[in-house]
Amino acid sequence: MKPHQQKPSLPQSTRLSLGGGIVWLCVCALAVGSAAFAESEEVELEGPQTYREMIALLDPMETSGLDSQLASVLRDYYEYNFSDRATWGGVESIRFEGELITSHGTLRFVAFKKKPDYCKVVVFRGVQPLLVMGYDGEDAWQIDMAISGEARAMSTGEALNFIRDATTGGHLFYPQFPGKTIELKGSTLTGGRRCFELLVALPNGQRVTYMLGMLGFREHQQITENALTGKREVITHTHFREHQGVRLPARSELTIDEELVHTVVVHNVQFNLGVMPWMFARASGALLAGAEDAGHFSSFGVDLERLQMEPIPVEASDPLIDGSFSPFAPPSAFNLSDAEVQLLVDDIEAGP
Repeated sequence: MKPHQQKPSLPQSTRLSLGGGIVWLCVCALAVGSAAFAESEEVELEGPQTYREMIALLDPMETSGLDSQLASVLRDYYEYNFSDRATWGGVESIRFEGELITSHGTLRFVAFKKKPDYCKVVVFRGVQPLLVMGYDGEDAWQIDMAISGEARAMSTGEALNFIRDATTGGHLFYPQFPGKTIELKGSTLTGGRRCFELLVALPNGQRVTYMLGMLGFREHQQITENALTGKREVITHTHFREHQGVRLPARSELTIDEELVHTVVVHNVQFNLGVMPWMFARASGALLAGAEDAGHFSSFGVDLERLQMEPIPVEASDPLIDGSFSPFAPPSAFNLSDAEVQLLVDDIEAGP
């Protein structure tokens, strides 16, 4: 009689923080969220009532009417990170591949983003899906294979975290969204870099603090409060990459109460792969549950054999030289070589 084998599961702390880790990184291409409208009873408008309908009437980079200093910082942030309206407007969807590095080992993930607020993240152990999280603009759901292969609704706190980080863009987009405020708090020293500190207050009461480098306008840090645990979460971006005129974080660290929880490394980014809205609905999760081969994932563009076997090179702009970035320049060499990144991953996977 074979001993009972428990399904592999993510540590609870990792599950709770994934929304703020992978989803943000995958979306810092990526997050004015539907959270800016979800569960808000304060915004009462005539006409359009949904987030999607409301942003259709707004320019994501419009700064007229804002404080002049704040408007100047936001314009530079848009230019340095997204090039211009045409470049960012041409991005309809984003697909990310990467690794989640924790003290318990390294996991692979694939994340999908589609404007304005579709999001799906699949975490793998080897070729097996371990955790699936999704949001289709209305329903925030997840499948935890350690519990069940069936999709279920996220709890209120989990949903608030996931939705907050789910949209394609950033909370610094749409500064004129009704009920949302952006405040330039001043400058501060963050990780040895002088940064602008911006506080975003969303209509539902959630707050997000951004630390933008004063020279290169990189988003060095994002600070939030976990809606489920109430703990302060800090995401620090240490490396960046430029992809078709859009600057994205390539390596980020999540700390909770000043303790490192995990590191996210993005190895590959692709724009506009024809991702469809149905792929983000709860019903689509059934295609992933218990899948044994790559055929179950073909609709999502996930090459499981490649994810497991082939190391994918990382490209990034140099985060240590604030003035080096040009949104129109080709990607520069990663600060760490591919071999160094792989050695780091191997060391973590091997354990102490």
